Amino acid sequence: ETMRPLIKRTKEHEACYRNNRAIDESTGNIKSAAALHSLSTGHTISWNSTAILTSTSSSSNLDLLEQAAITSLKPTLNRTDRAPTVNTLWTPIMDRIASTYKRRPSKITFFPS
Repeated sequence: ETMRPLIKRTKEHEACYRNNRAIDESTGNIKSAAALHSLSTGHTISWNSTAILTSTSSSSNLDLLEQAAITSLKPTLNRTDRAPTVNTLWTPIMDRIASTYKRRPSKITFFPS
């Protein structure tokens, strides 16, 4: 979840991976779950395949949209310790909200260094 441009956030994740800095050394907090996963498992992240599930210009909708994606899609890299919380009244329609998502390419391109 972020209101920042996707390209900026994706490049931050990729830089954490490339520089082997998925964890903030001063605080011990995870800076990038994607980078940490790739570095610790050897799995390759396809940075050029980053996709947008949905978007909104409303910060008040952002938590609901993200929670619907997490609830319905159950992404393996999701960190529930920082996931948004929404009123449980929304639970019955989370799958319906997520079903409206139309995955589209981000058109972000990374070149090997």
